[in-house]
Amino acid sequence: MVRISRSALAVCLFSLAGTVAAQAGDVKVYDRVPSVEELGAVLGGTPPTGQKKVKFRKLEFGEETSPAQAATEPTSASPSAAMAPSVDAVSFPINFGYASPQMLPDSRPYADVVGKLMAQRPDLSFVVEGHTDAAGSDGYNLDLSQRRAAEVRSYIVGRYGIDPARLQPVGLGEAAPLPGEDPYSPRNRRVQFRPAG
Repeated sequence: MVRISRSALAVCLFSLAGTVAAQAGDVKVYDRVPSVEELGAVLGGTPPTGQKKVKFRKLEFGEETSPAQAATEPTSASPSAAMAPSVDAVSFPINFGYASPQMLPDSRPYADVVGKLMAQRPDLSFVVEGHTDAAGSDGYNLDLSQRRAAEVRSYIVGRYGIDPARLQPVGLGEAAPLPGEDPYSPRNRRVQFRPAG
């Protein structure tokens, strides 16, 4: 039997969190609740039902197509390009009780907009990232951020009937502060939603 100390486990988890955080990319930070349509455009790209049909030119061997005919044939971008989100993640200032995973009522509208979007768009799945500021120990912050991400997931699943498999909670603790922010800044206490996949 292999025994691992808590500090070694915390180091392993932070290494994993660093790997996820390294994929951070472009994050849109919201200080207000976006509309479902705005969030869908930012995180989900064009919905499959709203896509234009992709039309292909018909090629037949032995026939010539005049330049005028070719100019009238419609072309379009690839469907995968139309589906691309405009950012890698969105960050919401979802607040919790002091040292608690309990989401405060004034933060529910942020979770609600995600739930409404997911109810309208069954093609979307997200990673729910919990983040903390740097106050407190690394291990404590990692655990607290995981419990907070799980709380947000539970709220969305329960309120909107979303399949739990579509929301993956991940705690990153203090490992990924917002770019340019002091690690102790309260703005780092946040929840981010990142398209899964």
